[in-house]
Amino acid sequence: YNLAASKIIEECNRLGVEIHWTFYGWGPLKSKMIAAASAAQKSEFIKVCDQLEYDRLPLIAREFDIFVGMGTSALEASSAGLPSVIAIDSCSYMTYGFLNQLPFGNVGEMLSCPPKIRISQCIHEFSLLSENQRRQLGVECRSSSLRYTKESFHDSITKHLSNSALRQRNNPAKCLAILYACTVMLTLAVCFLPRKLINTTACILREAFILG
Repeated sequence: YNLAASKIIEECNRLGVEIHWTFYGWGPLKSKMIAAASAAQKSEFIKVCDQLEYDRLPLIAREFDIFVGMGTSALEASSAGLPSVIAIDSCSYMTYGFLNQLPFGNVGEMLSCPPKIRISQCIHEFSLLSENQRRQLGVECRSSSLRYTKESFHDSITKHLSNSALRQRNNPAKCLAILYACTVMLTLAVCFLPRKLINTTACILREAFILG
């Protein structure tokens, strides 16, 4: 979608919206992005900056109206209160909408049905919003991003596994299945997750042993 910026700007222009697109970061596509902007005579509307440290993002976000991107970058931008259109890597010009409009767990992946909204359409509709409506959209995107924090993940796993174990305490077979699930979770936790979540998973594992 980064290489499609010039085309998206053209589409926005046809819809009566003038935009300036700033990219942060570096990588093998940087030279291609600059060349594509030059070829489309959109260089004055596209700026490519160096990599941005996450702790500077909240300050930088105040300079912009909207974010277009995917993955952790979209979550970081949303957590700073910036309305975020979620791009799709394999579908350059299309989107499912803003972060708050997507199902939990999707930050740029293709769903079972193809996207039907053009990124330029999202930007155009955003331009028609009042300041209060834009602010509210930013609040909703931020609220959606908070569901992806380590604390939220920790709380949801703790609640789910604890409730499952308690419901099945009189069913040895299902309790054994929960024990297996906890063991797998602990293994994954040791490999990938922060200590807080590792400790929580270990506690639930011990509880499953007791309930069994």
